Amino acid sequence: MSGECFGKQEHQLVYQAMQALQKKNENIGIMTVVIELQEMNQLEEAEGVS
Repeated sequence: MSGECFGKQEHQLVYQAMQALQKKNENIGIMTVVIELQEMNQLEEAEGVS
């Protein structure tokens, strides 16, 4: 499955962050996804933390 399966760009970015965490064998959770999005400089594009 690819990120393009999601209609909203925000959801695509979250999915990409989750894929990056999986590749690094890290746990996927709310905080780790937020941190990954920050590291990817895409937290704001993913509509922030809320």
